[in-house]
Amino acid sequence: MTKTVGTTQTALNYSYDNAGNTLTRSTDTLAYDPLGRMTSFTAGTRTQKNVFDAEGNLLLRVDSSEGSTLFLGDTELRKAAGSSSTTGVRTYEFGGMPVAERVSVAGSSTNKVLWLSPDHVGTVGLQVNSASGAITRRWADPYGVTRGRRRRGRRTMAI
Repeated sequence: MTKTVGTTQTALNYSYDNAGNTLTRSTDTLAYDPLGRMTSFTAGTRTQKNVFDAEGNLLLRVDSSEGSTLFLGDTELRKAAGSSSTTGVRTYEFGGMPVAERVSVAGSSTNKVLWLSPDHVGTVGLQVNSASGAITRRWADPYGVTRGRRRRGRRTMAI
């Protein structure tokens, strides 16, 4: 496959395993476990490793540029790359939809509660800070993947 930008052409090389998983994508390398879950990704100097629990849920993600995230049900513990502090994010649900998040930083006595406004499939499009009333809009593509300006580890855009 060839990518053309203006008059510049670049060869794009892909390789796949017998299950159809992408193993290489130009200079990127991907690895999978026997169940087809991606366990590692390397793109240049950036690496990401994923660890799954016995039920197949993502348990730990370690990214060389973004840091580490431990997924414990409705709670995420995050440590940014190069940081010494850990942030905890707990998501509260009602009727199977996320309705609030509590954000706490280790060593700090302050908590932040964010009210969430999900659409009919659970994708949160709006956050309201319970203390200040500040509104943050989360932009998403049709598949629920966040997009837009980076802010607090998520892709969001302030209104």
